[in-house]
Amino acid sequence: MNSLIKNFPKAEFTAEVFRKINLATLSLGCTSQNTLFASSVCSDEINHHPNSLNRKLADFFGGCFYMGGLGGLPFVGKTGFKAYSHHVPDNGNVFILFAPHIGFAEDGLVGKI
Repeated sequence: MNSLIKNFPKAEFTAEVFRKINLATLSLGCTSQNTLFASSVCSDEINHHPNSLNRKLADFFGGCFYMGGLGGLPFVGKTGFKAYSHHVPDNGNVFILFAPHIGFAEDGLVGKI
């Protein structure tokens, strides 16, 4: 934890980020009925466990269109974005989470997990 705080002093826990996203999206009128959630996060398994932000948002919005690859870059290309756009509810919203990640080993080593 000390290494995380040292390297990323403004880092927040998943629960707090999830709360802030919920407040922001709900204040804009985004709900699970009118918003399509897409995730552009690294495909590494650490980003998809039950308590991950990605999974919490997918559960909140009722599903997820996965478009991320290594480093979180959206590797779906034009075809993928077109496919994504066809799933947006009529007069609805899109919400795309883009998030690269970095691991921290128990001994604080950055870049390992």
